[in-house]
Amino acid sequence: MSRPSIENIDEKIVASTIELGGAKDPNVDFSTRAIASVSGCSEFLIFSHFGSKRNLLEKADVFIYSAITDEIEMVEAKKLPLREYLLVLLAWFVDHPSYTLFALRYGHGLPHPNPISYDNHAYDSFRMRLFATGYHWFHSSPREERLFFLVYAMNQLVFDASYLIYGSHQDTLEHREILIFELISGLDSFQKEEAGV
Repeated sequence: MSRPSIENIDEKIVASTIELGGAKDPNVDFSTRAIASVSGCSEFLIFSHFGSKRNLLEKADVFIYSAITDEIEMVEAKKLPLREYLLVLLAWFVDHPSYTLFALRYGHGLPHPNPISYDNHAYDSFRMRLFATGYHWFHSSPREERLFFLVYAMNQLVFDASYLIYGSHQDTLEHREILIFELISGLDSFQKEEAGV
């Protein structure tokens, strides 16, 4: 007699991987045995579906990347000023602690677990526009240029969200605004350094 199949088992395994790998307690058992237990399947099933734990982590990473890019697209559609845009994204990371902590521990350089093509023209255009005009260009610039900014910003937002999740900073609107101010100020100082100020 064969075991009954578990509906959407691959999704459950990926979700359990993110839940355990993104647990607030970093000392949680994150073995494939523990993932199987939380998923309600056998460890053998994990290896037969994913091949290795490394492949499973990559699938979880891609799942989180997709969730982040979906959120970015929804926020971009609102055409918010940069400060508010970053506050909304920071709130998303804080509201999704297992995604945030998994990405911090196991992600492949947020927000792109898959290689992105490097376009010298787009990057040069991004730098010139940033150094010439600051952040007023953000919503009107081509998507390729915004990606360079988002790569930097997402990395910083993940770290900042982890401070709020762990309680290193009080999670208040004031502290969130300070973190965003520091992120933007860091970019401003980069702009001044490039200009030789």
